[in-house]
Amino acid sequence: MILWLAALGASASSLLEHKVQAFIREQAQLLGFAIQVAYHSETLAFTVAAGESKYGTVSTKDRFLFGSGTKTYTASSVLRFIESGKVASLDASAVPTVDLALRKLGSNSSFK
Repeated sequence: MILWLAALGASASSLLEHKVQAFIREQAQLLGFAIQVAYHSETLAFTVAAGESKYGTVSTKDRFLFGSGTKTYTASSVLRFIESGKVASLDASAVPTVDLALRKLGSNSSFK
């Protein structure tokens, strides 16, 4: 789909942005949450928002606290390493790396 959109040029960017905006607006109304989605590639960038917070309707200028959401990405990455065979599920050598990553995430910093 992205290749097709890239071939269409500027009209594709507005089409993709419109479709994402419509989808998150529908989901926000259906499920009752506020959301902001940013998309960035080499040729396209946009941010869309939908829903209500206790402060009113959200916009693309609002900031969201991500909180503990990064732990999900860490767990997913660890499981992918296990699944690919790069780390055994009970591999003691992986524990310090995972522990360090989780401690860094718990301190609101990032790691690479």
